[in-house]
Amino acid sequence: MAHLIHAYSNYLGVVPTEKPILNDKFFPLPSSKYIVIHNDNKLPSKFFDYFEEVIALAKPILHQAGYQICQVGGPNDPKILGVDNYYLGLSWGQSMFLVKNCSLVVAIDSIIGHLGGAYEKPVVSLFSHIPKEQAHPLWTDKLVCLEPDLGDKK
Repeated sequence: MAHLIHAYSNYLGVVPTEKPILNDKFFPLPSSKYIVIHNDNKLPSKFFDYFEEVIALAKPILHQAGYQICQVGGPNDPKILGVDNYYLGLSWGQSMFLVKNCSLVVAIDSIIGHLGGAYEKPVVSLFSHIPKEQAHPLWTDKLVCLEPDLGDKK
């Protein structure tokens, strides 16, 4: 099963294995230690319903270790209750800066997860309707991809 980057690369005429050049823009960091979370509801099958439960379980451990939890995304993304800081509606450059300086990215299959890969950050990527083999973040060896067991359904 081919990765989508090969289809995009053929269409754009670029080499698919080249790491992208990212132009981040300075943004004041929430702290020196934080993780980034991304969820959106633009496509219902990609929306992860259990982030609030995950936050409730992980937050005490993360806080004890000195980490904050930051949500990034678009201006209309639903807020995940329990995170420490909301950064919704930033420019792409500012979002890139937050991802570039974080310790971990936890995201649905989205641009935020791919940015984490491009910055060689540890990434936990959540998949739903597309197989991880077709769309997992590239350029990082610190990657965990989670997907449901779809059986023989396509």
